[in-house]
Amino acid sequence: MAWSVSNPDEVVKTKGEEGEKKEEELQKYKGGLAEAKQSAAQTPGGTKRVTEEVASKFPTLINLGNIYKERGKLNEAEKTLARALEGSEKILGAEHRIVLFAANSLGIVYKEQGKLDKAENMLMKALEGRERVLGAENESTLHTIHSLGNVY
Repeated sequence: MAWSVSNPDEVVKTKGEEGEKKEEELQKYKGGLAEAKQSAAQTPGGTKRVTEEVASKFPTLINLGNIYKERGKLNEAEKTLARALEGSEKILGAEHRIVLFAANSLGIVYKEQGKLDKAENMLMKALEGRERVLGAENESTLHTIHSLGNVY
């Protein structure tokens, strides 16, 4: 099975040795994110290329958070997804699809942790943004509605 992070709406579910290999690869990308942030900070005025380079790392970080969630490492998932959300929102803006994906994923983690108020707020943020950006009938929007229903 080939693995790709090109689709940020794809939740990576892994088990066993294959999962460990994927997590190692994600850790490499995570290191690349730090390098890209440093590069962006050192570039006077910032360039579109640097922003795109940094933005390309966020789906990987989100997937890492989802792997932690699937493995029951909810505290690590929360920290990773919160970091992805904060960074992506700062660089890409509040209504970018990657930001909305991070918000949705973080909301699901909050739900699994029993933090229902936080889950509801985060999933509402994701839902409102996805409805505006993607439309009410979009598959990702409907997924967020389903996740929000699970909170109630």
